[in-house]
Amino acid sequence: MKKKLEIFIGKNADYYLKRFEKFEKGNSISWNWSAFGFGIFWMAYRKMYLFTFLAILLTFILNYIESSVNFSPLFSLLLSLWLWLGFGMFGNYLYYIHAKNKVAQITLEFPDEKEQQYILEKEGGTSWSSVFFFILIFIIVSGISQYLIEKNRF
Repeated sequence: MKKKLEIFIGKNADYYLKRFEKFEKGNSISWNWSAFGFGIFWMAYRKMYLFTFLAILLTFILNYIESSVNFSPLFSLLLSLWLWLGFGMFGNYLYYIHAKNKVAQITLEFPDEKEQQYILEKEGGTSWSSVFFFILIFIIVSGISQYLIEKNRF
């Protein structure tokens, strides 16, 4: 399984496999500066599309609630910081869950070892095009969200 995870992860496999070993022992917290700094877009880069979509949805739901209830700017800042810290602290664990599930799924669906390796490389790794796609999605959803928020204020 470790070799398959290494193939799936691609870049920085050593970094992630060390964290994954800790997760196997029951610890789910591990700091990731990239996940902290780039959150949603780090998840897109690592091809964690479901988590990326859910994080965008959560962000805009919280944004809508904040504006509807008129939270103070300090509260909004603390809420954002809470989300950033969450990405930083649990990003590696989310990636562990994602990678482990995808490797298990690919192993079951493709019994041939060579085909498995090809699919693991294709489905895993990183994707800059996904980052740009989700930036576009984020901008579109942000615009729609701002429009709805402004529409409800007047």
